[in-house]
Amino acid sequence: TYLGIPPLYIGEMTLIVSVLWMVNRYGLKRTLIGNESLLACLIASYMALGVVLTLPGIAEHGVEAIRDAAIWYYCIFFFIGHALGADAVLGRKVWRSMVIAWGFALVWGSVDQLCQLTMNWTLATLGPVLPWRGEPLFFNSNYEQIQHMGLAALIALHPRISQGHLGRWRVPLAIVSLIVMPLTF
Repeated sequence: TYLGIPPLYIGEMTLIVSVLWMVNRYGLKRTLIGNESLLACLIASYMALGVVLTLPGIAEHGVEAIRDAAIWYYCIFFFIGHALGADAVLGRKVWRSMVIAWGFALVWGSVDQLCQLTMNWTLATLGPVLPWRGEPLFFNSNYEQIQHMGLAALIALHPRISQGHLGRWRVPLAIVSLIVMPLTF
């Protein structure tokens, strides 16, 4: 999601903060060489190829070339996820937070889509507006909401994941989301 101040994107900021966290927690060497699985080696090779192909374009295209390189540098999230999964206690805390956030996205996206369909109004108008962009802070394109709602529905329907977090609301929330989602196309 673009914040309106080039080149600040939520994904890149999350990536940078996560890498800094990993280096601080595990050290630079373990961060760079912490996973020696075949999949990690394949991903690292893909990323190295991406670097080689991106570097020549930076002189001509600048920040746009770097932003387009997200196709390979977002693979860093694999290594971040691996580090989180390797620490059982921390992994459970992060996963619990994600389940809650996606549960919220499920409710937000479903209600927002219903408001758009029935009243031609969105929940995003309730929040503050980014003055440099003129867009509401809570704005999401329909495609992003569909992605959030779909992932939230999957999480809500998975009994082991949602256990103890959504309680009796688990199935109704997922059903509402799955009904509203196709209406947004």
